[in-house]
Amino acid sequence: MFTIEIFKPFFPKASYEELHNLSRLKDAVFREKTEKVGIPFLPGVARLLQKLKEAGFKQGIATGSPAKNLELVFNSNPGSRNYFSGTVVVNVALVKMTESKLLEPILY
Repeated sequence: MFTIEIFKPFFPKASYEELHNLSRLKDAVFREKTEKVGIPFLPGVARLLQKLKEAGFKQGIATGSPAKNLELVFNSNPGSRNYFSGTVVVNVALVKMTESKLLEPILY
């Protein structure tokens, strides 16, 4: 669910533009705070990702979060980008795609 949709019930009279601006502000504050402390993997996640890669499993990330947020995760976990065959950041234009079309760039 996009942040704008989450904000709608709390700000029912807000315009789409106001909700969009609020969403962008929320993302900027999130990045500002997390750039200072990072977003480390939970214990065992890096090991699991490595074992899956070694076993030949293709791994990918599809996220509705902004690309900058995904970069924070990668930057907080050196070498983590190497576990994944690809990433897809979903935007409004991609929402109507079928799941298989969305994941195609990662899996094939």
